[in-house]
Amino acid sequence: MSTTPKTIQGILDFYAVRQPVWAANTAKLGISAAQTTQLGTYLTDAQTAQDAVVRLRDEAKTATEARDVELSELTEFGSALIAVIKGTAQSTGDDTVYTTAMLPVPGTGGGSPSAPSMPGNLVGEILNTGDVQLRWSSSGRNVFYTIWRKLSTESGFHQIGATQGRVFTDEGAEAAQWSAYYVIAHRGSFSSDASEVLQVVLPGYSEQQAA
Repeated sequence: MSTTPKTIQGILDFYAVRQPVWAANTAKLGISAAQTTQLGTYLTDAQTAQDAVVRLRDEAKTATEARDVELSELTEFGSALIAVIKGTAQSTGDDTVYTTAMLPVPGTGGGSPSAPSMPGNLVGEILNTGDVQLRWSSSGRNVFYTIWRKLSTESGFHQIGATQGRVFTDEGAEAAQWSAYYVIAHRGSFSSDASEVLQVVLPGYSEQQAA
C-alpha cells in the first residue's frame, strides 16, 4: 500500500502537513534538521510551480473560451456571407461567382458534374387570398428552383419565379381560370428534368365555363 497520495495536490498537501511536524521531531524520527529544511525547500518550490501551472491553466481556459466565442462568431458570419455569394451565383447562373470567391463550383468537386434530380411530389394549395402556394420535394444540395406556369388563357408555359426553398406562392394566378405548373431544379449550369405538371383549378372557373 502506498504511503503518499497519487495526485499532485495530494502529494503537496501530504508533505505540507508533515514537514513542520518532522522538523520539530527530528531526533525521535531519526532524521536531521538539514533534511527537514531541504524538504521544506523542495515543498515550497513544488507548490510555487504547481500554483503557476494552475494559473496558466486557468488563463488558458479563459483564452480558449474567448477563442471559441470569436471563432463561433466568425463561422456564423462567414457562413452567412457564403450563403449570399452562393445565392448570387445561383440566381445569376454565373459560375464565375464561385471561382471569384474561391469557393467550389457545385457539382464539380470530387466527381463529375451532374444535374440535380427532378423535383417530385409537386402539390398546390389555394390560399384564402386566392394565391396558389406550391410545394415540392428536395432535388439535393446546392440547388435553386425555377417555377413555370401556364394559365388557361395562355398558349405556353413561362417562368414566374425562382427560389432556393421548396415553397413558392404564385400571387399572379387569376380567378375563374385554371393554372398549370411545373418546377425545374438547377445546380450551377446544370438543370433537372421538369417535374410533373400540376393543374390547379381556381374558384369560379367551372361556373364561368358553364355560363
